[in-house]
Amino acid sequence: MNFFKKITSIFRERFLYFINATRVEFEITPYRDWLMLIIAMVIAGIILVGAAVYLFLLINSSEIAGIKEAETRLFETVNEEKLDEVLQIFKEREDVSETLLHIPPRVVDPSR
Repeated sequence: MNFFKKITSIFRERFLYFINATRVEFEITPYRDWLMLIIAMVIAGIILVGAAVYLFLLINSSEIAGIKEAETRLFETVNEEKLDEVLQIFKEREDVSETLLHIPPRVVDPSR
């Protein structure tokens, strides 16, 4: 317990030294400024990690409204007729592309 009090007193003393709330002077104190910036970033990081863990647990427990609706919906099977129509269209396009590759162009080449 004595060790804990000693650590907290050292931290409090150094923290108050860097904050220095009693003096109102505008001076350049990079050590204090960097300490405040690091403390603010650590606090922001802890908040972001906490929010990420909360969202992960929320999603993992499936308590989001959209998930329950998706589970109850029946999945439709693929309509084979529409699939055959699409495959036929792509087959026709492939045939047209193949014929265009084998027929020489009708445009006159101006460089000859």
